[in-house]
Amino acid sequence: MFNPFKRLKRSDHRDIEQIIYDIAENGRAKDYTALYLSLTKRQVFIPIEPGSLPAHAAPGYTLVKDDSTDIHVRLITGPDGKTYVPAATQDSADLLRDGYVGINWIDFCEMVTRFPDTNGALLQGQQSWIAFDQKRVAHMIKKAKR
Repeated sequence: MFNPFKRLKRSDHRDIEQIIYDIAENGRAKDYTALYLSLTKRQVFIPIEPGSLPAHAAPGYTLVKDDSTDIHVRLITGPDGKTYVPAATQDSADLLRDGYVGINWIDFCEMVTRFPDTNGALLQGQQSWIAFDQKRVAHMIKKAKR
């Protein structure tokens, strides 16, 4: 039997760029939830210090990090003067012009926790960016593992 009082759960049809914009503009909890869901299986791109990539690395090269690999992420200073580990949703972002690697979102979040001297992560979309402190990064990891 149809129950007119039962609320139907609607899917969020916004793309990642719109969600990032909405968070940057409004900071609503429901937008963060939509972001977590849309990033779960997504790859982001992180800037790398050019000299730290293997000489034979070329676009499309698969790099598996091990103890002999010493790649240096290029950290950035946010508008608040704090240091962040950056990532971009698009591989064409200016942030990546000197070299980058792609990484799964959850792996990126876990990597950020290994930078305890930083304030957290900064995610650059096409038009907007948002920052996550270390506490929120840990929260995102916890949400993703459910």
